[in-house]
Amino acid sequence: MPCERLAKEVLPSVRSMIAKSLIEEKKVSLYSAAKLLGVTPAAISNYIRRKRGSHLLRELESDESIVNMANVIAERISREHRVDSKVICIACYRSRTALTKKGILYEKCIFDDIVSTFQI
Repeated sequence: MPCERLAKEVLPSVRSMIAKSLIEEKKVSLYSAAKLLGVTPAAISNYIRRKRGSHLLRELESDESIVNMANVIAERISREHRVDSKVICIACYRSRTALTKKGILYEKCIFDDIVSTFQI
């Protein structure tokens, strides 16, 4: 299933970028970032140390639009103190689009046509 593969490969890298932005840019504590992202503090620590979520991190971090997206999502999360599932779908869609441009192909998601019209 496309979403299962994406949840294992793409979203951890996106989550890593968001966690890094929350902690380094927004000055959110590791524990608060974990709570906001719905993961353990150990997971956040591993994201920051690139022990988790690093599979596609280099490719995503080389795309300025993806870095900006992660920062906007981190800003929104720090302001609203929650993660909107629609935002995760948008992040997944945009990340897959960026990865496709780099030759890393993923199956089309059933929600792509809808999500492509959403704004963060």
